[in-house]
Amino acid sequence: MICGLGGAWNRGDVAVIDGNTRKEIRKLYFQSSYFSLPLMRDGILYFTTQEKEFQGLNAIDIFSGGLLWRYQPPDADTISPSSPSFPDLGSECVYYCTRTKEETDKNMYRPVSYIIALDKKSGKLRWRLKTDAWASASPLIVSDKLFYYGQMLPPPSYIACVDLQNRELLWKFYLDDNESPWTVLLVGAGDVVLCSYGDSLYALDIRKGQLKWKYKSPQRIGSFAAVKNDLACFNSMGVYALDITNGGLKWEFATKNLFSSSPCIVGEVLYTGDVNGYVYALRLEDGQKLWEYKIGYAISSISTIGPVIAVISGGSTPGTQDLYLLREKKSRLPTGTLN
Repeated sequence: MICGLGGAWNRGDVAVIDGNTRKEIRKLYFQSSYFSLPLMRDGILYFTTQEKEFQGLNAIDIFSGGLLWRYQPPDADTISPSSPSFPDLGSECVYYCTRTKEETDKNMYRPVSYIIALDKKSGKLRWRLKTDAWASASPLIVSDKLFYYGQMLPPPSYIACVDLQNRELLWKFYLDDNESPWTVLLVGAGDVVLCSYGDSLYALDIRKGQLKWKYKSPQRIGSFAAVKNDLACFNSMGVYALDITNGGLKWEFATKNLFSSSPCIVGEVLYTGDVNGYVYALRLEDGQKLWEYKIGYAISSISTIGPVIAVISGGSTPGTQDLYLLREKKSRLPTGTLN
């Protein structure tokens, strides 16, 4: 199944599509246009909405469309609509971050956040952990550890690791003050955590928080890193593939356009898209282009279910987003075709 999120002013749409028949199973409407990226697992769709009375984390049954539960944080835990936190799942809980500020002396304020752990079946609060900074990126769960990005004002900001069993801080790694982050995205990859920050990709040792390597891109990085076959791939003005053991550049695929979606790897093919509405299929081994397909609007997300490639792009109507479904043709020269 494939899930797509779109929205217009004061309204958001959630579409769930069967990956085999490519027919819409369910479409849900919310009086909120601020959505996080969705997380779908075991027939349940998790996502945050961040506007007025709809603020909180939602769990939806994708078959019936019914709301299983919604956790609405206390008034103090206000989420900034411009910085959505999408959830991540552990064995028993679903986790996400809220952002707020608290008053100090002399009418001054300082940023704080709470990491929220909810029972994924009932939505009841298990615990919440207060941080000393804005947790501006969504949390990452790897085994029994939780990672988050703490945005300090003023810098330096940091990546933190928390033990999920006792909620104790294990380590902090402070990031380069001179870099200006566009977005901060965390990905677990074996014994390292990859952090996209400004124009750099950091690889941190999961156990000790030590820097294993750092790669500086010519432009800001605006995507998650996708990892397979000891390659860490990310998007900027081009698609870059690094050796995950040492951060060395293995190959680069460049165009004149900014790549706007995170790469998605299936088998030995990497799929990605750019701001001019092109979807690309690249050979993972060397970055050679297999095919391209023009949709015409900036690509914001790409995912795959079986042979189907789900693409979310800017909408043909202002203020909306469109969901496209592509599939691979079984031909000698691979091409992408729109269904």
